[in-house]
Amino acid sequence: MVAKGKEIYDFADFRLDVSERLLMRNGKRVPIADKPFEVLCVLVRGNGHLVGKDELLSSVWGETIVEENNLDKSISALRSVLGQRKGKQKFIETVRGHGYRFAVDVTAIEEQTSGSEESKPFFPGTVSHAAAGVPRHYSQNVVALAEWQSPETAPALSLEELDTPIETGNPPDTAQQQVGPRSRHLFYGAVTFILLALLSTGVVATYLAFRSVPPDRPSVAVLPFRNLNQDVNAEYLSDSVTENIINGLARLPGLRVMSRNSAFVFRNDQSDINKVTSQLGVEHVVTGDIDQSNDKLVVHVRLIKRDGSQTWGKQYVHPNADLESVQDQIARDVWRSLGAQLTPADGKALSGRETNDPEAYQDYLKAKYFNQQRTNEAAEKAVYYFNRAIERDPSFAAPYAELAAIFAFDSMRNGVPRKEILVKAHDYALKAISLNDRLSTAHEIYGYLLYNFDYNFPAAEREFQRALELDPSDASARETYAGMLSCLGRHQESMAVISEAEALDPLSASIKGSKGLSLINAGNLDDAAAAFNAALELDPNWIQGHYGLAIVHQMQGDYAASVEERAKILEISGNMKGAEFVRESFAQGGWQGFLTAITEDERAPEQFPYALAGFYAALGHNDKALAIIDDLYERGSPSIVKINVDAHFASLRSEPRFSQILKRLNLE
Repeated sequence: MVAKGKEIYDFADFRLDVSERLLMRNGKRVPIADKPFEVLCVLVRGNGHLVGKDELLSSVWGETIVEENNLDKSISALRSVLGQRKGKQKFIETVRGHGYRFAVDVTAIEEQTSGSEESKPFFPGTVSHAAAGVPRHYSQNVVALAEWQSPETAPALSLEELDTPIETGNPPDTAQQQVGPRSRHLFYGAVTFILLALLSTGVVATYLAFRSVPPDRPSVAVLPFRNLNQDVNAEYLSDSVTENIINGLARLPGLRVMSRNSAFVFRNDQSDINKVTSQLGVEHVVTGDIDQSNDKLVVHVRLIKRDGSQTWGKQYVHPNADLESVQDQIARDVWRSLGAQLTPADGKALSGRETNDPEAYQDYLKAKYFNQQRTNEAAEKAVYYFNRAIERDPSFAAPYAELAAIFAFDSMRNGVPRKEILVKAHDYALKAISLNDRLSTAHEIYGYLLYNFDYNFPAAEREFQRALELDPSDASARETYAGMLSCLGRHQESMAVISEAEALDPLSASIKGSKGLSLINAGNLDDAAAAFNAALELDPNWIQGHYGLAIVHQMQGDYAASVEERAKILEISGNMKGAEFVRESFAQGGWQGFLTAITEDERAPEQFPYALAGFYAALGHNDKALAIIDDLYERGSPSIVKINVDAHFASLRSEPRFSQILKRLNLE
């Protein structure tokens, strides 16, 4: 029998399990966004009857005031998911001016085998909810890649469903405001305590590192190409060509390629090649310059050895519209100049033209350029140009993947995710995969979502493995994977992977910070302190580094040093009164006085929930700490993925409630 509270319907080839928020077709799970799913539930319940627009808006959006356009987009997305096409079976009928009718026969299911696959939750750890309720996790809108239907068997998500956030008109022009940096993906907003919590779970970027690059293989860094055009508006071109050559070489096996992060440190000073190669730990560097004149693109490229001698050079003259093939050819020639032979598989890895629309590709390059900037203005422009690239060529997968990354990181506010933005990130990632299964960034960000918000570690690992197959020389991949391994208690593996990341990106404060966090979780506090200090040598105002030292000092019993690091963070953030408050509370009451003040005094600087739970645990207020952790789980926060290895919560591990949370997180 169906469990009490179950609500299941069959229609055509589909089964709709309302209580598990699951849609299946011929036994295969079908990915569907949150609002279209809820619209489907209302229409199916009213099978054969007209459901008015007002009723749909009220049932799905409740008292939230939304435009009717939101309903239209959900209906369009739902038709796409169900495969409704002209000449095909019609699922949803539009009654113009009134509403919609579900046009196929629906059967309510009353019995089923209790152990059937179709009765299982979407992922382990999810629970049933009332049909009209909001899902606890975005996980109920996610399907593992192994269960994702190929483009031949599943309809592509429509652009209406993706609901792009910025109208395409003139590029946005907003006030410039500095924000915190990241190596690959864009972070918006203020940099505060929560970023370190996210860093420890591997939020910083997402790839994987099962395959290492042996240190005895050829190693190369591609330094930023110079823009000879003197046109600031063409600056994106030289940066984009450089980055794409890096990405092309990184796809080739047996070559150690320095990450963009470390290579771009030398944008303005490439005069001392020996210094560059020594700091990056490479044998060769690629330098170049680019000139754009009318419809011609002229690129000069040089391969230089550690001793400063040039071993190869070439000039490329191509039409602007042929930019993709120019970048591929440069990567091929550099690879050959290093003494390697291109196999047919290598050639295929370098010949992946993603769009035949040169204007769409130019928009994509502009978006990538702005995506690397550190201002809100640039972030707005990046989203604008990614959207415009999609409008020009809806089959161009790369912009969808980049937008998925932007939305995934932009989903965090006050330490907990905004579910509607996460769903959007998920939809973009799957759209990219459906268009191009060989796009590593799409697998990367999808793995990140599965890991941090669904607690589905095996599925995330599969995605990371696929990303690494496609791009085996990425430092941020190793950084994220190391974070996940650390959270799972696989400390030796974590350290091996983060060390590989550090070798590929030796000038990254973020990677050194991730190494410090993995060392903390493994109980190696002295080496963790050394890692954070090394990160702060690269960036003295890096908040995560100071917070990492605060944790280390706390665990070593040096409470004065721990409080001082927290005060420095507040000063860097511009909160001088908060810094004064924490110093004063410690001076008056010691560590216990600081903990009491930070948790109870209304004058205390605001704390993110995860940090507050740690303070309550340190005070012995286990019930309050557990209440916060439980709430973070209910709200789908990624910060709690590491609670099983976080020494702050050692006192909670004997609590049955803590064990229950671990089980729901798939950590037990």
